Amino acid sequence: ASAIILSNIITCDAYKDFNLYRTTGNHHNPYSIDGANKCHNATPSTSTAGSMMDESVIEANVSVANNFIREFFNPLRVKQLFERQLVFCFHYNTQALEIWKNSPEKFFVDEESGEGMGVEYLHVRTTSERLFLALLELQPETVTEILLSLLQDVERQNRVTGVDTSAPGVIDAASLNAEILLWDAVYTATGLGVEVIASRLGLSPTDWLLKIIGPLFSNLLQSNKCGSLQPGGQQILRARMLKLISAWISQFDVSVHSTILPFLVNLLSSQSNSDVVVQLSTVKALSSLINLKTFQHKALVPSALPCIQALVQLIKSSLEESETKQLVLALIKDIIQLVGVQIFDPNHPDSTEYALQLSSSLLSLWDSLDHDDIVRSSVLEVFIVFIQSTKETATNANFNDNGHSISLVERLSANSNSTYNLSGALLELITCATTSFIRE
Repeated sequence: ASAIILSNIITCDAYKDFNLYRTTGNHHNPYSIDGANKCHNATPSTSTAGSMMDESVIEANVSVANNFIREFFNPLRVKQLFERQLVFCFHYNTQALEIWKNSPEKFFVDEESGEGMGVEYLHVRTTSERLFLALLELQPETVTEILLSLLQDVERQNRVTGVDTSAPGVIDAASLNAEILLWDAVYTATGLGVEVIASRLGLSPTDWLLKIIGPLFSNLLQSNKCGSLQPGGQQILRARMLKLISAWISQFDVSVHSTILPFLVNLLSSQSNSDVVVQLSTVKALSSLINLKTFQHKALVPSALPCIQALVQLIKSSLEESETKQLVLALIKDIIQLVGVQIFDPNHPDSTEYALQLSSSLLSLWDSLDHDDIVRSSVLEVFIVFIQSTKETATNANFNDNGHSISLVERLSANSNSTYNLSGALLELITCATTSFIRE
């Protein structure tokens, strides 16, 4: 409640739609669209001077209010408010952490939608973020000074990211958990205030990534317990740093995209020992990266096939919710659309092998699905994009089907008649897509 009140006072958002200047006669609220239009279109009259006087009074009142806000929210008070936010307001509550522990996929969905973690948690998080942004706008120097003093403490960050919380000798797990949650809050704020913070960082965002954030993330990859809460094992800092990278991705130079890409792809592999929340956060970070206007698509070519195979395995082995499956399938579709033509170029010596491997992965995914029509529709859309990208390879590459050599198009047609067939409209859609390329 306090966060709502304070953010409303700073931004006045709660009062924009409240008519403080009731319309009487020819007088209108100059801050409403209707009132502004009526004032603009009004014909000159003897009341013009009175209207101008009203507006000057309003402007004077607004000026007084703004001065009051700035006097009340002075640097010292803003510092105290923001420090309390970091300690008390940006943390996950017990209910949220319990959901993460028992059902990480549900946690990811609930956090993205803002539902499922309780009204209290949702209100605290959303209003705290709103208050933070209001404080940042009002006193950017004060807020960024606090954040930067923490972000520049690399030694402290190394301690919290490089310690295996389950290792012998780590006695005070409670203190370490508190430190993990604090840095989760710091990185949350750093992601929210990216535009303001980037201009005051003291070094370029790219240098910050390479010299500080990158090494810290490498610390977290030493063990799946590094940066993880105990005893639940929630990989808090891995997930948060991925969200931080997603928020800052447009700030980094194009030159480091080729460094970030394989790093993210590796996080999808089973060798990284990442939990589902981290893997799905990686999916979002990858999507943010490859959809940048400045991203060079050719950098994706070497990683495309292993990335898609890892994403397919993620769906098959770890995901149950339609929403998360579709999120992953959307990334697969984007990858094929961006580089499929280059990967499956008939003149490329490995194009047929690539097509066979990818189609086998996609077909295994198709065959693993049961009754989720929405997801199977999304898989079919991926197949269509795949066929469009492979062109000649799609019709010439052969599968071994019970001793018979058949093309990808024939394999898809055979599969569409199985117990998992889709609706007639979707079958017609893929038939049209494949037929057009057979004719070519």
